[in-house]
Amino acid sequence: MSKQTWDVYVGTSCTTLQDGLSDIIDVYVPELTPNAMGEPTDHKIESSVTDEFTGAEIKTSVIEKRSIKASFFGRANHFIPCVHKGEQVLLINHGGGDLGWYWYPMGRLNEHGIRRFEHVRWFIMDQPKAIVDGEVKDCEDANTFFIDMNTNPGEKRIQIHTSRSDGEPVGYDMHFIPEAEMFYLLDTKKNIFSIDSKNTIMQMINADKSMFELNKTNINFECSGTFHIKAGTSVVIDTPTYNNNGTNQTHKGTSHTRTMTNITDNASGALTAKGATVAVDGDVTFSGPKFTVASGHGVVPVIIIFGSNAW
Repeated sequence: MSKQTWDVYVGTSCTTLQDGLSDIIDVYVPELTPNAMGEPTDHKIESSVTDEFTGAEIKTSVIEKRSIKASFFGRANHFIPCVHKGEQVLLINHGGGDLGWYWYPMGRLNEHGIRRFEHVRWFIMDQPKAIVDGEVKDCEDANTFFIDMNTNPGEKRIQIHTSRSDGEPVGYDMHFIPEAEMFYLLDTKKNIFSIDSKNTIMQMINADKSMFELNKTNINFECSGTFHIKAGTSVVIDTPTYNNNGTNQTHKGTSHTRTMTNITDNASGALTAKGATVAVDGDVTFSGPKFTVASGHGVVPVIIIFGSNAW
């Protein structure tokens, strides 16, 4: 049995691939065709043949191949990397002969300054087996975990994806979209976190429509349930204007202190204080069309006349 060998050459691609799917290119290898001159394309050799019966000279040409067809040398679970005409690649031959030629990018671009746009995806199957009920499953978004990277103009992004085809209760997607200045993190239950860098907006929205938003200089909270704040020491609100538009308000605490210049109460309902003592340090003026005090014992005024108390 003859020994199989692997021979490696450095060649120049004669093909441009950018779709991430095609894998066969033509490669020019000077080492294999040392006498070839000019562009690394097929070369015509002109020749003539003389007809022995008529003596007529017939001109013909023979194609001299200057390139070798090679398939991408890589794993089957990712897209084919981009390659440009004129780019150097590694050319690998297995066993010699015309068959068994493979190419792989070197990551080097020649002196012409070729720009590399690429779309690369690495993916693995989510399911433990590719054959289910006798049917071979193709690798698709719905049944693979993948990392997708694209630098093609208008399509630039990075996406990280998980699927649910093997019984996972939830799937996740992370999208970086630099051209749109956006970032998204979302799941299949419709919970979303996003960053809009251009408009300086950050949002978190859950499946129940509760929302937290940083919108430029504004912060917005929204929920249909209870908004609960619990602090071990204190909660401080430091603002020139504070509006509380609640319909029903309940305040529970050991003490309540408000330091204000003016208090305006536009309530149309009643104010009730249970078992409370109100102390006023300073002059108090009550004004209005009617002032009524209702109590089981009335009001007991204390009038000071000439230094003594009198009723």
